[in-house]
Amino acid sequence: MEIFDEIGIGDWFRYFVATCELAGAIGLLIRALSGLAAIGLSIVMVGAIITQIFIMDDLVTALTPAFLLVLFVLIARGRWPETRTVASRLKR
Repeated sequence: MEIFDEIGIGDWFRYFVATCELAGAIGLLIRALSGLAAIGLSIVMVGAIITQIFIMDDLVTALTPAFLLVLFVLIARGRWPETRTVASRLKR
């Protein structure tokens, strides 16, 4: 994709971001993992917003990841009890 060429990061990063997005999308479909997936996707959207604003100089294009960020934060907040349970299981 052209965006990754403009940023100056190799194809490996494009595949990394795509893998994170795919894993997050699958995680959103699994109730126990949806909170963690929403947190992960929120991090990806923050990166997308920063890239659009500071590297691509395009505020309008940054609106889509900003909207998705709000959506993912709401999902993560709503699923917080399940997320804490999963996190406590992972600590053991």
